[in-house]
Amino acid sequence: MIITISREFGSGGRDISRALAAHYDVPLYDQNMLSEIGIDESYDIDRINQYDEAPRWMIRSRTVRGLTNSNIDNIAMKEFDFLREKARGKESFIVLGHCGESILKEYDPISIFVNASMDLRIERTMQEFELDEKEAYALTKKNGSQSQDVS
Repeated sequence: MIITISREFGSGGRDISRALAAHYDVPLYDQNMLSEIGIDESYDIDRINQYDEAPRWMIRSRTVRGLTNSNIDNIAMKEFDFLREKARGKESFIVLGHCGESILKEYDPISIFVNASMDLRIERTMQEFELDEKEAYALTKKNGSQSQDVS
């Protein structure tokens, strides 16, 4: 069983993915994926995490003959390879974000999209980041339905 979860910022997708992982007693791959891959053994994991699921900077990166100098692309490819390897191994797991639905489509995952009203998303963002309503609105609006989430 493979479950992929996408979500709007602040919608509670992370909470739902954790609850499902606990209920089914399966691994959850989200922010921990870089550690699971073993990247932190030889790199500064905090520095690498800044590139995880980040938008690509077109001006600072290029691809020539399939090779790229983009840290963002290289990390994404490592994560995608990791997920495919887990799926090929017939392992059950849940993946939060990381293009899971697209990357794993050939394995016929159960795909879930979590959304919520803007009011609820703002409320959750205020609580999680200790922001006032105006700041929480701006952060929620900025992140839209990107793969980041508030608990």
